[in-house]
Formats: sequence, structure tokens, C-alpha cells
Amino acid sequence: MSPLAGLVLSIVTLLTLTLAILSSGVSPAVKVAFAVLAAGGIGLAVARFREQRR
Repeated sequence: MSPLAGLVLSIVTLLTLTLAILSSGVSPAVKVAFAVLAAGGIGLAVARFREQRR
């Protein structure tokens, strides 16, 4: 899999999971925590993509 395809797959997966959690009936604290973790995961995916392109 190319680095760009891996980046896109990671971002789409994290966004899909985030939207599923945000639209569910969990508490607001869980929603915020999951959104923060997903943002960190997207940041890591972008950093990994940049490192692979070097």
C-alpha cells in the first residue's frame, strides 16, 4: 500500500469512528475524549506519512 493510501485509510477510519461515537448516546465526556484521541491519531498518521515520504 502506498503511503498516501495508508494516510487516507487512517484518516477515513478515524473520522468514521469519531462520527459514530459522537452520534451515539454516550456521555459528553466520552465524546470529547474520543474526539481528542482521534485528532491525535490523525496527527500521528500525518507524521508517519511525512516520514515515509523522506
